[in-house]
Amino acid sequence: IWAWGFNPADDPALLFPETKSISLIKENAARCRLNATNGILYPNSATVFGLYDVRGYEPLGLRRYSELVKAINESNGVTAGWEAVVSPASIASPVMNMMNVCRVVSLMELDIRGIEKTSGGPVAIFRCSGALPRAMFYSNWRVVPKPGKTPGLLVSNSFDPSAVVFLEKPPP
Repeated sequence: IWAWGFNPADDPALLFPETKSISLIKENAARCRLNATNGILYPNSATVFGLYDVRGYEPLGLRRYSELVKAINESNGVTAGWEAVVSPASIASPVMNMMNVCRVVSLMELDIRGIEKTSGGPVAIFRCSGALPRAMFYSNWRVVPKPGKTPGLLVSNSFDPSAVVFLEKPPP
């Protein structure tokens, strides 16, 4: 009760107006995640519009997610931490398909295999053709008893996220 009235009563539409680009993303990306480059839609800001952003921001990072981001960095030659998820080099990674990324938003043109431009203007919107569903059933798995080895396997060129899942121990 001490914080009653603390939050402003402003209309969210005044603080976060829905632009034409946001409307296009919303109508085409309802069941998947987006990835934005060049400082567009800072992590978590897309949630205001009901969109899911692969980047997210949580000051208490999950160890395994951090290990995966580090592996993406190393495989793409990116040296900074979270830039791996938003760098153009990472967009073509099978990890983005595994993470259900179906839209990329960018201020620059991207010529990357597996994505096609669907909208232009000041903000370009691209469709990723390989995005997998958020949940899947697998009949093919591989046991990787050392979790620290899994991120390297996920970013390898031979990894197909639609065909195999990695487990730490055999299923019951």
